[in-house]
Amino acid sequence: MRRIFVLLALVCFSDVLWADIAKPRVLVYIQGQRADLVAGVVEEVFLGAGYRIVDRDQLKNIKKVDAAIYSKDRKKLLALKHRYGVEVIFAGKVRLELQGVREIYGRSYRFYNIRCSFKAIVVDTAQVIWSKAYRKPSVSSMRFLMRMAKKGAREAAKRIGIFWKKASRLEGEFEVVISKISYPQVVLFEAFLKGVKRVKAAVRRSYLKQTAIYEITFRGRRVGLERVLLRCGNPSLKIVRSTANRVEAEVGKKVVVADGEAPKIRILYPPLGQFFREATLTILGEVKDKSPLAGVVVQGKRVLVSKGKFVFLARLKEGRNTILVKARDVHGNVGRFSFYVFLDTKAPRLEVFRPREGAVVKGGEVLVAGRVVEENLKYVKVNGFLAQMTGNGNFVCRLLLGKKRVIRVEAEDKAGNRAILVRRLRTDVVGPVISWVSPPLEGVVVRSFVEVILRVVDDSGVGRVLVQGEEAEVLGNGLYKARVKLAPGLNRLKVEAWDRYGNGSTSYFSLRRRVVPLRMKRLAPASLLVSSSETWYYGMFNQKVLWAEVNGQRAQLRYVKRPKGVRTFFQVRLRLREGRNPIWIRAKGVESEGSWREELVLDATPPRLEVSSPKSGSWHNRRKVLVRGRVEDEHFQSMSANGEVVALQEGGRFEFWWDLGVGEGLKEVRLEARDRAGNRVVEWLRVHLDTRAPRVEVRAPLPGVRVSRREVKVMARVEEENLAQVWVNGKLARYFPRRGVFGSLLVFSTSGKKRIEVVARDKAGNVAKKEFWVEVDLVPLKLSLVRPQRLLVGQSQVWVEGVANKRLSELRLNKRLVSFEFREGRSYFRVRVALKEGKNLLQLWGRDFAGREVEVRRWLELDSRAPRLEFLFPVQDAHLNKRKVRVVGKVEDPHLKSVLVNGKYTRYRKGKFAAILDFPKDGRYRLRVRAEDTLGNVAERVRTVVIDTKAPVLSIRSPASGLRLNRRKIAVLGTVQDENLAEVRVNGVSAKLLKKGGFLAYVRFAKDGEHWIRVVARDRAGNTSSREVKINIDTRPPSVSFVVEIQGKVDKPGSRVWVNGQEVKVDKGGRWRAKIDIMRVKVIEIVAQDPNGNITRTVRKLGQ
Repeated sequence: MRRIFVLLALVCFSDVLWADIAKPRVLVYIQGQRADLVAGVVEEVFLGAGYRIVDRDQLKNIKKVDAAIYSKDRKKLLALKHRYGVEVIFAGKVRLELQGVREIYGRSYRFYNIRCSFKAIVVDTAQVIWSKAYRKPSVSSMRFLMRMAKKGAREAAKRIGIFWKKASRLEGEFEVVISKISYPQVVLFEAFLKGVKRVKAAVRRSYLKQTAIYEITFRGRRVGLERVLLRCGNPSLKIVRSTANRVEAEVGKKVVVADGEAPKIRILYPPLGQFFREATLTILGEVKDKSPLAGVVVQGKRVLVSKGKFVFLARLKEGRNTILVKARDVHGNVGRFSFYVFLDTKAPRLEVFRPREGAVVKGGEVLVAGRVVEENLKYVKVNGFLAQMTGNGNFVCRLLLGKKRVIRVEAEDKAGNRAILVRRLRTDVVGPVISWVSPPLEGVVVRSFVEVILRVVDDSGVGRVLVQGEEAEVLGNGLYKARVKLAPGLNRLKVEAWDRYGNGSTSYFSLRRRVVPLRMKRLAPASLLVSSSETWYYGMFNQKVLWAEVNGQRAQLRYVKRPKGVRTFFQVRLRLREGRNPIWIRAKGVESEGSWREELVLDATPPRLEVSSPKSGSWHNRRKVLVRGRVEDEHFQSMSANGEVVALQEGGRFEFWWDLGVGEGLKEVRLEARDRAGNRVVEWLRVHLDTRAPRVEVRAPLPGVRVSRREVKVMARVEEENLAQVWVNGKLARYFPRRGVFGSLLVFSTSGKKRIEVVARDKAGNVAKKEFWVEVDLVPLKLSLVRPQRLLVGQSQVWVEGVANKRLSELRLNKRLVSFEFREGRSYFRVRVALKEGKNLLQLWGRDFAGREVEVRRWLELDSRAPRLEFLFPVQDAHLNKRKVRVVGKVEDPHLKSVLVNGKYTRYRKGKFAAILDFPKDGRYRLRVRAEDTLGNVAERVRTVVIDTKAPVLSIRSPASGLRLNRRKIAVLGTVQDENLAEVRVNGVSAKLLKKGGFLAYVRFAKDGEHWIRVVARDRAGNTSSREVKINIDTRPPSVSFVVEIQGKVDKPGSRVWVNGQEVKVDKGGRWRAKIDIMRVKVIEIVAQDPNGNITRTVRKLGQ
């Protein structure tokens, strides 16, 4: 059933939109080299993780400061968010440092040091929630950069997700301002906030002029609060502006509630009032409503709804559990449905009063009575039959047992919890039968501990057996074993046994144990003849001993338990003297005591052993050696050689044949002599066995070799560790330790075959001989070259021929072996040689069989390259304004023969040549230069030139000469005709060339007055033409003045008058006049001063 519910939940909620935990919008901002590549990889990782990406390329007016990489200004971040919807910025820098260029297998690779740094910034708070730097030295592929970017993007996506989920669960304080809201809508809005689970507290701070200000404690981020506000149906809100902790909203149009019915809720599972024994319960329900649902809450927790169905995992408590389901539509209608289920995890408490465990049943019918404690009891069964309930949880049931002697009582509650109780009955009241098996009761036991075997039999099965109060060991087939401790004399044993139903029986048996006499056994020393003056004496008693003395010394005792009883081991340290030493031993045991006497003889001198022949270290070449010697000792016992016994003759002499074995080298035999006291002497006899003759190896000269000198040095190497002497042709050879060889100088007076004999003998007498022949040849060797005859060649491969005056053993040309042919007493050779450019050395080397060597050298020069030809003037596609053209170039070749320019021979000197060509008319011509050396190598170069002697045709269309203009920036327009036009300049400024030969340029003059406009046209050949026009520039407008004459009078003669700061003339009658330009002056200030210094100031505006 649970599997069906899980599958149904997966089908229902496969397309649910998790709006509350939607991942944020991310803007990826990467700077540095390869920024586009890194940004693409990062955006791919974020899209794969489910994030929404804001495309930076679409943000037309974004600036570098907007990404807040170097600034943490929250206002800029919030502006970026409100403008483009960005919630998180992933910023990064990429830097590639060129380390160097390396060449690997003929291909060049560039190696870089990559440094990357990334960080994630929350737009609301400008908080850096993640930052990481990466570095990778010496990289030649951009794959490492992509891996760094992917790694950083994965870590950032993971960290952003954790931060976003954690922030969605944290509580924050927000200020919410709602405008255009009436007081009834305020009441509805506050009721809406009370129904939102994530709103922990909402306090209205003020309400004035249809504007309500709230302080809201919300569990989540500001985005979640905005979604909650937009979900409000009445009043309908829209978000105007939002900052980090402030949301400004506005009431929209009034919503008319079209649906007044609450959603209907139906529980599909579980059945109402059902009992369960597991604390986890899956609730499956269905919600129906005409309008879209705003949310469903079960037990105060919001659940997801898909296609009108929901699933909720509830935690139950022991006892009755009430489940409350609420559903709200978008119009604010709320539907409620509650039901209850029960949780019972405890099994019923079951007790059986009768019959008791192991009760004896005489008849076939039995009455079972008991009690069960359980509020939700379902039934009680006894051996599968329903029991009768009598009240207060008591029950009774009558059963016919038959052959069964087991009662099984089972109680189950409504939740399925069960309690089972089993009682076993019996019909046996007689205890087990006990009988004695071993040891025999009539015999006498000697040991203090004895193993007793009993036989216990019972039809109902034996449960427990005790012997003298200790548990007996089960052996099987009714046999039991026990270990019993006996005292001297008669012992009475008590045996008790019980069956499985508690019936017991007791039996008594008697065993007799006799007294054992005290005995002593010496353990060490093993013999009465010893070799040490201080000796430990070890012994053992057959029973427990209280104390023991040896020669008056108390011995150390140790008790050991054995199957036959306790054994006492003792030890004491004795000091002996040379000769006989009496030993007295006394001891007292638990049951008896005794004394003993022994005598120890001390002999501490080892035997004397001498070997007369062979001497130690001698050399032998036979595998059997006769050994002779003598042994002296008073208590002599035995003698051995390598573990084999050697018999002694009269007087202690001995002799035996020693087989040295198969191997070679050092051999040794171990001679050992012992006396009866344990003293021994060991002698080692070592000899060397060498049956192999020395190994002689002749190093020089080689057998059968030809020698070109009279003196012959014979060098031989002898491999032998024990070498005695070496002779060469009967002459004692000399040893050279550096080379490790023996040498001798032999002198021969005539040519021919000579016999050489080398003899070597070692210390063991083994002899080796080496005989060989050599040939002496004193004729000199001559070698000559026949071809090539010329020292300068033009081919890269030539034939080399030569001849030698005798048979050669080896011939090499430039250190390479060359085959040759021997005929008519001479050696002829012919070989093809590949030459390199320049000088080549032919080194011919030959050697005959006598060892004579000769070398011939000859130099050959190869010139297969064409002359190196280079044009200096004119250049390719050059345009010239003269018909006589001077051609200049460079030619390099050590064997140059001639230089031709357009088929004419030209003089050259020091690697340079020059020629003058005359062309009849304008046009395009080809220049061909050909160089040849003495070996026929040719080089040729061709260039094309254009002859143009005509100047461009130039005319100025605008402005005309003498024209007056009122602007300083003037457009100059004209035409120019030339096929190879290069440029047109107007007063030194390059003009723009138009179609059909036109040109346009703008000229700016700094001041007014007369100016010249000069236009110069130049073609590619350097021909120029110019035109000039004169213009007059006047940009100043005409000035207009309006002068008004004002007049006045002062009452004191001799006074002075100033008008706007300028003194005017006053006549004798006190009258004055002044002229004022009213276009410039708006205020008139008149100041008058009398002779006494009194001042009158008058200020008037024009028009007053």
